[in-house]
Amino acid sequence: MSEDKILVLSSQNDLETDLVLTKLNRDRIPFVRINSFNLNNYRFGLSINNSDSVYQLPFDNKKIRTIWNRMPFSLRGVFSRENSDTENLINEENFWFIRNIGEQIPNALWINHPSLEELANCKLSQLKKAKEVGLDIPDTVLTNTKENVKRLYDKHEIIVFKPLFNSGQLSGNQSTLYTSVVTRERFDSIGDISICPGFFQEYIPKMYDLRIIVVGDDIFPIAIYSQDIEESRIDWRKGNPNSLKYCIKEVPDELLDRSYRLCKRFGIVTAAIDFAVDKEGKHYFLDFNPSGRWMQFELVTGAKISDSIVSLLTNPSQAIIDTYNRAR
Repeated sequence: MSEDKILVLSSQNDLETDLVLTKLNRDRIPFVRINSFNLNNYRFGLSINNSDSVYQLPFDNKKIRTIWNRMPFSLRGVFSRENSDTENLINEENFWFIRNIGEQIPNALWINHPSLEELANCKLSQLKKAKEVGLDIPDTVLTNTKENVKRLYDKHEIIVFKPLFNSGQLSGNQSTLYTSVVTRERFDSIGDISICPGFFQEYIPKMYDLRIIVVGDDIFPIAIYSQDIEESRIDWRKGNPNSLKYCIKEVPDELLDRSYRLCKRFGIVTAAIDFAVDKEGKHYFLDFNPSGRWMQFELVTGAKISDSIVSLLTNPSQAIIDTYNRAR
């Protein structure tokens, strides 16, 4: 325990975490992993009073230098119908307990800090900051009035609906609410939307999707050929990942630079940034995901994403540390 310098906060079934930690083990780099759903495997105790603080932790909090936060942000406040009230309470208390534990580690570099991830998950902030760094964005309306959506229809023949935030919990099971086309006929048939605001955008006809994965100072642009499969044309996540084609894509340097600067604006160290590439080759910013998945792209394309994360955890650059400290 005395040699641990890396703390990994994760869930039990996270393949990205497993891959990176396998490489840390291979290189004999010490770390401690804490999973959100099996805290009973560890012993914790924090006593705080007016005179001092006493910590009983499965690691030396003064020696931790980097914290890799792989806890799903969607766990916050999630209540599943499949669980009892007690189980739901335990899961949420575990989530916030780990958050509190992480905050007791002085001077550690978070990859990424939960508070910064929370800010970065705000869709309107993403769009505003994307514009600030020079990225193109789709026409967007966030509203609870049908009149505003109808004006978007007047400008664009096809629009899509997106969830502002998807916890992954629908009807008590792990489900995802995907981006979907909303026809004008369908929208006109919907009643009042004032009690449930919606996030609507113009639909960008795609040549392919692009995910730019930022890991510290390293950037990996991955083309996703979503238009080859019917179910993935609107939202590539809906397609079978084993059927989709991916490749490392050469993209303009200015797009890479703007993606990197977008991360810096949020103080985010690693992120997956999604773009739609239209038939003229124009890149439209769609989404900024601080905890985006990447393992499927590494396995298919050979991109050294996990190696880059290992390097970031063990030897982060001063520029990355400075960016993070300014954001906090």
